[in-house]
Amino acid sequence: MVLQKQLKVDVLGYEGKFRIADYASWKKLKNNWDNVFSKSEIIVDVKVFIRDYGSAGRKV
Repeated sequence: MVLQKQLKVDVLGYEGKFRIADYASWKKLKNNWDNVFSKSEIIVDVKVFIRDYGSAGRKV
């Protein structure tokens, strides 16, 4: 994640989510958020559901 590690940019708004989830901790880190965020590990858990497959709408 170049945006996170090199540019230290929080484009997905994790700071706002963190502030809501744990305000006390965020309050301690808010002045140093860019540095803390750039060193944080982000784990993505994705669940995919396929609603349709093939060529829907195609006339044969």
